[in-house]
Amino acid sequence: MKIGIDIDNVISNFDYTLLNEYINHDKELRNTGIINKNVYFRNGMFDWSEEEEKDFYTKNIEKFAEKFKPINDSVHYINQLKQDGHEIYIITGRNNGEYSNPYQMTVDWLEKYNIPYDKLILTNAYNSKEKADICIDNKIDIMIDDSSRICKEVDKTETKALIMDTPYNKNTNNITRVYNWEEIYKYISNFQNKNKNKLSCAAKVLICDQAIGKIISIFLDTFLAAYFYKISEQNILYLSIYNIIGWLFATIGAFLVVNIIKCKDKVKLYRFGTFIKALYIFMIMILGEKIINYVYIIGIMYGISTATTGFPYNMIESENISNNERSRYIGFASVATEIISLIVPIFLGAYITFESYQVAAILIFVFSILKLILSFKIKNTNIQNSKVNLKEFYKIFSKDSTLKKLYAIEFFKGINRYGVMSLVVSLLIIYQSTNEFELGSWTSLFSLFTIISMFLFGKFYKNNHKRKLMSYSLIAILISFLLIFYKINLITVILYDISYYIFMNIILKVTEVNLFDYSNKEPFKTKFNTEYFTFRELFLNIGRILGYMTLLFLVGFTQNLGNLNILFVLIICSIICTIYLNLKIDFQNKENKI
Repeated sequence: MKIGIDIDNVISNFDYTLLNEYINHDKELRNTGIINKNVYFRNGMFDWSEEEEKDFYTKNIEKFAEKFKPINDSVHYINQLKQDGHEIYIITGRNNGEYSNPYQMTVDWLEKYNIPYDKLILTNAYNSKEKADICIDNKIDIMIDDSSRICKEVDKTETKALIMDTPYNKNTNNITRVYNWEEIYKYISNFQNKNKNKLSCAAKVLICDQAIGKIISIFLDTFLAAYFYKISEQNILYLSIYNIIGWLFATIGAFLVVNIIKCKDKVKLYRFGTFIKALYIFMIMILGEKIINYVYIIGIMYGISTATTGFPYNMIESENISNNERSRYIGFASVATEIISLIVPIFLGAYITFESYQVAAILIFVFSILKLILSFKIKNTNIQNSKVNLKEFYKIFSKDSTLKKLYAIEFFKGINRYGVMSLVVSLLIIYQSTNEFELGSWTSLFSLFTIISMFLFGKFYKNNHKRKLMSYSLIAILISFLLIFYKINLITVILYDISYYIFMNIILKVTEVNLFDYSNKEPFKTKFNTEYFTFRELFLNIGRILGYMTLLFLVGFTQNLGNLNILFVLIICSIICTIYLNLKIDFQNKENKI
């Protein structure tokens, strides 16, 4: 989890030090001692005027700060939290004009007492909402502070506020109160165990967004492909051109919007892309069978919508989902999308069979509007002031062997799971189906296999199973390819599709965590996050374009389905490379830990 911790009166003995200094100064000033024990020492505890107190505090606070020492056991338990795997965010209100160099002063103090932290953030203590905003932006799980005002503002967010007990916050109610660091440590441990299976609000919104997106993609990927295939008299040429144009413009678009994503509001861009996709579906609805005459325009719109939704979404997902909840998020998102994959194809297939593609497009258009509305619930984080620096990132990329392997994996995934292999799976089902209802039924059946396999994967998978699981998956995929090589019929198509929906998804789930976890490491997380995903889109889309161009030349121009065997060889080679590179990364990570 991400733990936010204030310094003064939470880690340091701020009040204890200042009180002693005030007592010593009172002896020099009037020597009347404490005249009111029931108030805070800065608010009338001594027989001083308001001006005298303010003058003494302002002139001496920086000198006093050098005398602060850690509260009992605070260093021990913060180190223990760090060892337990938590991220420590020191969030202190010292940027309030009272110190000449508050950041360096704080860094020196933390180093002096060996207090570990992942990030130091300075705020203005007199702005009660600033820390709450910091907690939102950094997705802090628990914030520990002594200020009633700040804790009340933090508690309005998703962050859990803990208030460190002090004399001046005794009257604060409805905020969880803690009295020492042993109690704080126990609370955080219990909180983690209690909430380890819960998802943040941001994760839930993104899962809903994915679910609606899955409904739209089933129509666009499976049924639109069938529609193109049907109205073009079973010619793959138009499908190939549509995908090549689409991914070419998606790649160009990604580079055009990259500065908007980094320096401005990537959520607004995502919202714009969602609107373009709704417009794109509206055109399908209006054009009907004339769509084949506008394949280039439709392809361009598809590319623009992809560049302005897919690329920003990867970054939105990376920034809104913490590493601690990523596995759970992926699991829940997979279940949601696969359930939709089970139900929606049958429904859409029946709807299209008894109505028409145009009527079905109206329904999908409604879902695209719902997706647009939901986008207003997505929050924008990690807006950077610096512009995109692809040259600097390329220098990092050229020296980072792990990054090279990750992008190579994305390239091969562009050929297989995220590219032409997906279209071939749809074409083989279309080839064996007599109508859209049958197409939807087959698609739903294969999705059922995916759900079962993903359930078993989530229940029984362990890291030490990875090598065997990927080897078995590869063997199953190879066997299905050999059967397709031998003969294309209903049985071999079913076996091939089962291997795709089960074993390719297993390979995908095993490999996809590395990419996003690596993006949360420095310098990618704070400085080069946009560049990181720009390069990812480049490699992924190059793989896609290469795959679809191969399909165009082998089958589209020749209209010879027998040439699919050559494409199958390309796909199987890309799968082998995907598995090999992922295992190399795992081996490299183990060596680094050693």
